Amino acid sequence: AQRTGRMQLIDGRGLKALLQEQLGIDALIGLPKVPPGWVPADLK
Repeated sequence: AQRTGRMQLIDGRGLKALLQEQLGIDALIGLPKVPPGWVPADLK
């Protein structure tokens, strides 16, 4: 963001994968309902 002056938004699946890859954290993303186009397994 500092180089381009822009921020990149990361969706829940991307954030979960990024946390796992970079920090070794298996995050649980709690949502009140499954977003359109997702399946419940995407939240696990």
